[in-house]
Amino acid sequence: MRQRLFKAVPVLALAMGFALAGCGSSNSSGGSSTQTPSSPGAISGGGGSFCDQTRSVIAQVKQLSKSVVTSPGATPDVTAFKQLLTTITSAIDSLDGSAPGEIATAFHTFRTAYDQANTKAQTATTFQEVGTAFSAIDTPSVKSSGDQITAYLKNTCGINPSASP
Repeated sequence: MRQRLFKAVPVLALAMGFALAGCGSSNSSGGSSTQTPSSPGAISGGGGSFCDQTRSVIAQVKQLSKSVVTSPGATPDVTAFKQLLTTITSAIDSLDGSAPGEIATAFHTFRTAYDQANTKAQTATTFQEVGTAFSAIDTPSVKSSGDQITAYLKNTCGINPSASP
């Protein structure tokens, strides 16, 4: 389940261009050691255009996500992962106010769903519970919003959310 969660969260975040590089665990059996990293910090979108802010957020998320798992076979700490989700949620919230008109409604739909999933995930004690919280946003309207955001990021910003980091 952990492996699916690590794939599901990036898919959701990738709809916005937030690739969670380095968060995945190649060991889904649970037999690897757990690592507890330092808490992720805040993400700042900075100034500039929406595209520039998104690029900045992506870079910061990639850097912060590396702190969740510092060795390839280790299982990340669920608390640290939830902190990273909260940090990403905050970044999504801040970008919502600067989303251009073409994707403003889609971005707000995505933000609302992500906020709700993160709220549920914060009470989770296992990765399975975190995954369940985020599976609830796997709806046609959120998928459609994600598609619109992804298309905008690709076509207008030159950001390819599905590209491997």
